[in-house]
Amino acid sequence: MIGSFPAFLHLRNRMPAEPSPISAAPPVWSADAHLLPAPPRLRSGWFGLAAFLTVFVVLQSFYGLAGGSAAEKWIVETATVMPAAEAITLLHPGWQARADGPRLAVGGKLINVRYGCEGTEVIFLLVAAMLATRAGWRWRLAGLLTGIVVVWLLNQMRLVALVHVLMLRREWFASVHGAIAPLLVVALAALFFLAWLRRVPTDATA
Repeated sequence: MIGSFPAFLHLRNRMPAEPSPISAAPPVWSADAHLLPAPPRLRSGWFGLAAFLTVFVVLQSFYGLAGGSAAEKWIVETATVMPAAEAITLLHPGWQARADGPRLAVGGKLINVRYGCEGTEVIFLLVAAMLATRAGWRWRLAGLLTGIVVVWLLNQMRLVALVHVLMLRREWFASVHGAIAPLLVVALAALFFLAWLRRVPTDATA
């Protein structure tokens, strides 16, 4: 028995060691391995800012030159004032809302839809922001078409809300018209842009 003890030690040393609890633990993966692809960023640096400002200024300038044209008349009277008058008539038939050119007549009161009240500035901001991204043209086109509809609906809701304020709380009209409603439209349009930006895949190049 004593003579066989060194042989036993020799065999034990040649046997594979059992894995320790520490080595058997699952590997720790880096958190970066499980992150979803980040949405496409705006073009970096001054180039992105320059692209955004250039597109916005160009669109604003061309639309300003179109003042009094048939295009502006269609945007203001046909696409803005008339739908708002119809929406108010559906909500309050007794208010006798009607479109009078660029004016919205409700209950003997008038709201003039002037330059900038038709929502074009917010649309131009949205267009400039989308063109300043690295998204493909298909995603940009889909975002622009959807964004124009969204801004149009927001502006219609703004006009309807202004009519309600004018009819029910006239003392609030200046604040709602000059600050609250425009900022709310811009904020909601910005949320739409961020939601669109997160849905665009990082490899979308077409």
